[in-house]
Amino acid sequence: PDADKLNEQFMDLEQKELPFFNDKPYTISSDSLMPDAFSSFFKKYGITAGIFLPLEINDRVSMYVCFLMLNTPRRWIVEELRFFNSIKRVMQSILNRRMTRNSLAGSYAALDAILNNSGCGFCVGVPDEKDFLYTNEMFTGMMTDPKDMQDFCTVLNETEGETAEIGEYFAQAAKRWFHVQIAYITWVDGRRVRLATLYEITEAK
Repeated sequence: PDADKLNEQFMDLEQKELPFFNDKPYTISSDSLMPDAFSSFFKKYGITAGIFLPLEINDRVSMYVCFLMLNTPRRWIVEELRFFNSIKRVMQSILNRRMTRNSLAGSYAALDAILNNSGCGFCVGVPDEKDFLYTNEMFTGMMTDPKDMQDFCTVLNETEGETAEIGEYFAQAAKRWFHVQIAYITWVDGRRVRLATLYEITEAK
């Protein structure tokens, strides 16, 4: 019941009302000498001891994980401190992974929007893999036949060098001509991949 009541009270607290929210960790036992701000905070919410550990997002302290004793005195021991710091490390790891995943998803979505409005076909292939990592809508519209798609994937995989200009390329099944350029780039997940840019030149031919 005390914890539920505390949760309700903490819901409306602003960061400036939290004496520990200054990028530092704090371990305060019931018999600790504490600054007035902590003393008032503890008395107001019935806290008798607390451990306050900062969590970082994008290299800034943005959250705290707090372990609190209510109403009953407590002197923290070394084993408890180790345990709570282990919990903090696990939480930090989860936060880091989630931020990375969200960042990758956002990067991919932005890239996809740009490449689908660029006026040319794009495809991305990973060397030695038999399928594309990415194709924009225009590329899919250019390579409407599965055989043309597979043939071009083979060409992409077999092209050597950091950059290459294949020049004119003929898609056999669709009977269409393209001007093709290929370059190595770093993909949003850090992999080195090949990016091909295609412009249709069938009408000019």
